[in-house]
Amino acid sequence: MKSDNSLDLWQEIELQIQEAEESLGLVKQKFDEARAVDSDRIDLEIQQQEVAAKLKGKINLRQRQELKAELATIQTKLEDIDTAIAAQLITWTSFKEPFWQIVRFSGLGFLLGVLLKSCVG
Repeated sequence: MKSDNSLDLWQEIELQIQEAEESLGLVKQKFDEARAVDSDRIDLEIQQQEVAAKLKGKINLRQRQELKAELATIQTKLEDIDTAIAAQLITWTSFKEPFWQIVRFSGLGFLLGVLLKSCVG
């Protein structure tokens, strides 16, 4: 009996370690993906600065329009990258537990406040 409980305990600990390793692997994967996307963002920002500098120089109207279009395209890509980074790092599962704790304790606080107000006044 006692050895069965001990064996179950060790199996439970081993299972929790495996789950922690899997979670760490996912975090590392998201971090690597975010770092790669951030590298692309830096390259686009450099390109954006170069195009903006060209726009300040003396160029004809057609070139100015092309550079403005390129600048708009770069800006759109930068916004997409920012959205992608945020989506990779922030997920509903990372907020699920704190969210419900906030809802629960805020609700309890509100009810306690109403109860105290009704008792006092």
